[in-house]
Amino acid sequence: MQNNTYHFKLSPINFQKIVQRKRRLEIRLNNFKKSRLKYGDIIEFAKLPDIERRVKVMVIGVYKFDSFFEIFTKFSLDEFGFVNNYSKSEFIEECYSHYTKKQEREFGVIIIEFEILS
Repeated sequence: MQNNTYHFKLSPINFQKIVQRKRRLEIRLNNFKKSRLKYGDIIEFAKLPDIERRVKVMVIGVYKFDSFFEIFTKFSLDEFGFVNNYSKSEFIEECYSHYTKKQEREFGVIIIEFEILS
């Protein structure tokens, strides 16, 4: 099976966490595009706002959940690059600043585990 390349945009803070190797997981809605992600696929993250700076990663794991809260049955905040003083409720609030509860119910959540290529 052929590996695919995907292009995602990231906030400057989350982009920097990946570049500094402090973040190894990305969270997204499990919509049609993301539901096709698989081991070995390449993601090119572009730093917002100008999307000129980029980093390539290889997908090494894909995990599907029904809700943002359910993520914590498998992962901890530090795997997303958050420091100890950041709470799970703050993390979930941040997720809802990007996605609605309706979208969460409709699509579910996908966690993408990756390793940096460049």
